[in-house]
Order: sequence, then structure tokens, then C-alpha cells
Amino acid sequence: MSVFEFDDWWEVARTRLEHLDTVGIRVRNKSFASLSNETTLLRVYAAWHLIKKYTRQWQKQHNVGAWRLPPDGFLGQQIKKTFPEIRLDILRPSVINPGTLLDFAHTGEQWADFEARLQFEKEHPAPDGFQPITRHRSDDETLLLKLQEQERHNLPYFPYYRQALHDLKHHKSTAGVSAIFTDPRIDVSLPPDILVWHQIQVLGYSFRDQWANDIEQKLAWSFEAHMSLREGNIVRYDHIRSSTIKAWWFGTLGGNLMRPLSTALPDQETAVLLELIPRSGIFISDASNETLNTHLGSERELILPAHTYWQVVGIRDIAFDDSRLKGRPEIKRVRGVQMVEINHPPAGEPIQIMTNQKFQP
Repeated sequence: MSVFEFDDWWEVARTRLEHLDTVGIRVRNKSFASLSNETTLLRVYAAWHLIKKYTRQWQKQHNVGAWRLPPDGFLGQQIKKTFPEIRLDILRPSVINPGTLLDFAHTGEQWADFEARLQFEKEHPAPDGFQPITRHRSDDETLLLKLQEQERHNLPYFPYYRQALHDLKHHKSTAGVSAIFTDPRIDVSLPPDILVWHQIQVLGYSFRDQWANDIEQKLAWSFEAHMSLREGNIVRYDHIRSSTIKAWWFGTLGGNLMRPLSTALPDQETAVLLELIPRSGIFISDASNETLNTHLGSERELILPAHTYWQVVGIRDIAFDDSRLKGRPEIKRVRGVQMVEINHPPAGEPIQIMTNQKFQP
């Protein structure tokens, strides 16, 4: 429906709503239920159109792609301001979509934000193996159990690589880790439903300590390189990498420098989240703490091998649970780059190298 068509339709619909709202005061039982259903349908349809309209206007204004959604609350505020007759707040209880971000929507603004995600997902379904953006990322305890089977198999052989794995966990040093991936005794296979995360974030200021400054420079380079990725890109990593299955802990080889994330405006991003489907990896959790002389097993880390190729299959506005407390989710948003590991790049395709030798040990 075009803008002109909507305006014509809305004039008729608004008159009808005014009539139904007036009549609804005087009727009861089945007649009232029927009237209530009609008014809800009219308001939901109008809100659906306006959410799409205001989303596209915001994207055009800020020169961003279709994946990027407006700031939290923006759509609902616009609708309430320009079309108060829609009564946005009363629509939230009328729409049911359990197990999604709608579970955390308690206002009309939050419902509009969810509807924008639902509209995007209908037009751009999630790639195979990835969750839709209507669902927030959270810990997957079933996946944890599967990966712990691999860890139990590998645990007797970890002592041979104790120092290398300890240095990786505590000093971000990858020296000596590559050998573990060529050991035939080590199981590097992964369950078919594997999905891990790797977050890159920058603080944007200098440190007195040179080691910390070097890390920040590395993160800044990596952040810019990954922010430039687009769907369809082929990339290569020549270094060992860290990833996790914990939604609130996003490890990077440059350190875990946590700060609040924001997607309020396109020029304010400080983090990018990689959603990865790897072909192989080595899992380390609490079970390995004593063997590796570490206390960092709670990071639930999957170590990814070097010299791998990946294809970007999606760029998404992703919501994740940043809370460490069960039952009290803290939802945040971040640019998500969805990548699948591939055997070899297609012939003739340009390859983007994501390892900067300047920062390698």
C-alpha cells in the first residue's frame, strides 16, 4: 500500500474506529467481542504499515542497509505522535508470539520494535543454522552438553599441551596451540547444530601500559576490518581464534574489554558480534580448570584453528542477553556478522585477509 493509498484508507478506518469505540461502550458479550476484534485488526493493520514506513524513512535518513533497525522506542514514539488514535499500548496484549523478544515487550513502543524485526525476518529469513532476529541470543545448555562430550574425550591429552593452552587462556598467546589440531588423539569434531560467538569491541582511548595499547590497536584494526564486511564476502583467518557459547562472555584474543553496546546511531557503534558456524574446534570449560591450571573454564571457550576460510551469509541487528543472572535478562543490541566456515573459496572470488601480521606473536 502506497502512502496515498494508506492516507485514504486511514480516513475511512479512523471514522470506523471512532464509531466502534463509541458503540463498544453500550454493547456487551458476543457483540462487544466482535467489535473489539474489528477495532484491534484495524489498529494492528495501521500500525504494521506505519512501522514499515518509519523504518524505511529512518534507514534512508541515516544511509544504512535494510538490516539496521531504528533505535529502541523510536517507531512507537513516532506512531503515538502522529497517529494517537491507533492506541499503540493496547495492541501489545493482543499479539502472541511466545519464545521471542515479544516476551520482553510490555509497552506499545516495545511491540513496535518487535514488529519491525518480524517484518525484516519475513523479507529476509535467517540463513540456515542461525536464529531469526526475533529471538535473543542466550546460553544453549543442550549445546554445552554436546561439547562437553568432546572435552571429556580430549581431557587425558590436554596435559601434553598444558602450557600452550594456559598461555592462550591467560596471556592471549597462540604460540604452540596449532600443534593440538594436528594431534590424531584430539577430537576436533563438532555437533551439527554448532553456533558460537566472537565479539570485537574497542574502547577508543590510550593506556599507559604498552601491552594494553597494543591490544587496543589490534582491536581497533580488527573492528574496522569486520565492520566493513558485507553479505557474500569471503574471508581468511591465518591465526588461532577464540569463541564462546556464553551469551554474556564474548572472548577475543585481544582481551575482554567490556562496555555497553549501542546501535542508537550508525556512527556510535563500538562492537561487532561474529556469529560463527565452524567446522572444527576444541572446547574448554570448567572441567579443564585443574588440568590446564586455569580458572577461566567458565568462559566455555571453543578454540578455532588457523588457516580457515569463511563466507559471510548475513548481516543482522542482533539482540542478546548480557545478564549473568538467570531469569533476569538484560537485552542489548549489536551488529551481527553471520559467517559459515567453508572448505575452499569459490574460484575467482576475492578473499579478504583478516589476520594482520603486525599483531601476531
